[in-house]
Amino acid sequence: MPTDLADSVWSHAVLVLGDGERAMAVTSAALRRGGWSRSTSLAHVRAECLGAVGSGATPAEAADRTIPIGLPELAWALAAHRPPDERSVADLATRQRLEPTRLGRALALTPTEAAVHAQGILDVWQADLGPAVMAALGSGGCEGLAAILSPVSEPLRAPDGDTAVGPAVDRDAAVPAAEAGNDAAPLGEQPGVERPTLRRLLGLAPAVRAHAEECDVCGDRLRALVPLRSLLAQLGFEPAPAPVRQVANRARFRRPVLPVPLSRPVPPRRRWLVPVAVLAVGAAAATGGLALVRRQGRPSATAVRVADLTRPSALTLFPTRVVQSQPLTLANTGRARLLWTASTGASWLHVKPQNGVLEHGGTVRLTLATDPSAPEGVHDVSATVTGSDGSSVAAIARMDVEHAPTVAAAAEGCDIRAMVIDDAEVSSVVLHWQAPGQAEQTAALSVAGDGSYTGRLPGTAAVRWWITATDGRNNLARTGDELRPATAC
Repeated sequence: MPTDLADSVWSHAVLVLGDGERAMAVTSAALRRGGWSRSTSLAHVRAECLGAVGSGATPAEAADRTIPIGLPELAWALAAHRPPDERSVADLATRQRLEPTRLGRALALTPTEAAVHAQGILDVWQADLGPAVMAALGSGGCEGLAAILSPVSEPLRAPDGDTAVGPAVDRDAAVPAAEAGNDAAPLGEQPGVERPTLRRLLGLAPAVRAHAEECDVCGDRLRALVPLRSLLAQLGFEPAPAPVRQVANRARFRRPVLPVPLSRPVPPRRRWLVPVAVLAVGAAAATGGLALVRRQGRPSATAVRVADLTRPSALTLFPTRVVQSQPLTLANTGRARLLWTASTGASWLHVKPQNGVLEHGGTVRLTLATDPSAPEGVHDVSATVTGSDGSSVAAIARMDVEHAPTVAAAAEGCDIRAMVIDDAEVSSVVLHWQAPGQAEQTAALSVAGDGSYTGRLPGTAAVRWWITATDGRNNLARTGDELRPATAC
């Protein structure tokens, strides 16, 4: 519909330019060239915007705004300091929802190249801006993160690393979260705390990311956040002004004019072909020879074979890097149905489903799962999908595998012996016991060698006892409860 077309193209221009006056001119020009095609109009408005601001320009005032309330608004506000070219690609791939073929047309890339390029930008944004989003949501009850988010004495640095921007929260106007009794509240929503600017929030991001790498709770929380790609896609379009809407209403009767690519200029015409062709025809006519003219639009067999060899992969797989159970999306951007098969670089990592059929334009969601034989630790494993047309795509999965220790224990009178086996280093083995009506008591077992540990139950009263073992990655295992009857030890 014209309203949707106008709002879509107008919103993209405002996002890239950050200036309504300039957006008015470029949007109107793009709609006139794009005609009834929304994707073509978006390609034109992208080219107009980048030509107006340059691909590396960034709004100077963007980082000085206070943080908005909504998460989609916050995500785009944090992205405002990124280069316009990146903002344009991210908007086309998320909020504008251009599928790979149309995205590739707008970026002057093949569908596969366009999908990979867009996902690469979004992956960088996720790593850089995800910690800032978590900082805006508050400490979540973590004392270490609360200390980072509380007023600080050292000045933070702007994203460019040059300008001192002061503390995350104005110390004179702030009440520390712990004193306010609401240390888990989002920044700017704590009682008496001034709402920080985006610049200060971005300055906190490196410290938050470093903390999340050391803190298991915050690391899990950061990974569990809604992906930035989803947040960016949730922001609605801005209503287009009346003049832009009028241009869009007239544009629905115009045929789209394909845009000239920005990154792949049209090669110069070979002007010598025309006179050579004229001379050749003249020579044939003078000698009475027969000229064989190939019908236009019917390529030769050689051209067909070359096209088959150089055709881009019909399969796309994104994102290209995933963590743990994050799903993958496999798409068929070719012109025919494809049989596909998935595999991984490790025998203990499996793709579900493992194979299938994709119609043209179809997609399927792939998930990764480990089996019990997976070795403990962090592993980067490839996941590859091959198609029946010979195409192949791959992604890298980072799998953090955890295994609790294997523990068994037995008692001989009051003497306790435990056996603990674990892939990682065992950090502690503890004996627990509890007599009826009394509090639980503990004692560390002594290392006896070869994975065995020994200890002794004190006293003569009947007690219930069990063993816990913890490895170096804080995985805990526990035996079942055992009963030691009243006896003299």
